[in-house]
Amino acid sequence: MPTKQELNEKYFYFFENAPIALWIEDFSEVKSYVEKEISKNNLDIKSFITGNHEVIHKLSSLVKIKEVNATAVKLYKAKGDL
Repeated sequence: MPTKQELNEKYFYFFENAPIALWIEDFSEVKSYVEKEISKNNLDIKSFITGNHEVIHKLSSLVKIKEVNATAVKLYKAKGDL
């Protein structure tokens, strides 16, 4: 059975060398914001979003990109570190 280190290396190799653009996103701030708002307004998530379409822009701004692979960098002609 492979060690955790070996699995991490295998994952990293696959991620970095995949022929398709891959990225890892962090939605934790979105979750926190939504939980706070639905609690404060006594709503369920569906009602919160359905009745508040302008919040989608706010939510999308809270998503953080943690990692991208080389294919994504090349595809989007990105420069520098994220």
